[in-house]
Amino acid sequence: MNYRGIIIKESLIDPDILSLVEKLSEQIEGEGTPEVVHMYKVKVLEDDIELFTEKLSQKLDPKEPWYCHFYSEDSNDSTMYVVFYDRIFFVEKDDPHEALEYGLSLGIPIEQLDFKPQAIQDEQW
Repeated sequence: MNYRGIIIKESLIDPDILSLVEKLSEQIEGEGTPEVVHMYKVKVLEDDIELFTEKLSQKLDPKEPWYCHFYSEDSNDSTMYVVFYDRIFFVEKDDPHEALEYGLSLGIPIEQLDFKPQAIQDEQW
């Protein structure tokens, strides 16, 4: 089964990594401001997810506490990948404790560490 996730272009030191995934949709927030954010909903093939997350972990900006997470398109799969700069967690969706604690240690606010969506039916856009 393939994986889905959201990647924020501004979180990347090299946005060319986006060429390795299928972009399903794009959402732009803060257009016309210095804080513009380009969010891409992406699909990663199951055969590529481990290599892609390894590459992505090296392309996230190490100066800021960014992360991405990827969940299976199979709603019965209870696991997900959570990717920070130079760190990848493979966790249970209902118990992402290790990834949550790591994100908090980087200074990411708890409300931003909700790891949502976790299934296709939870996607908002």
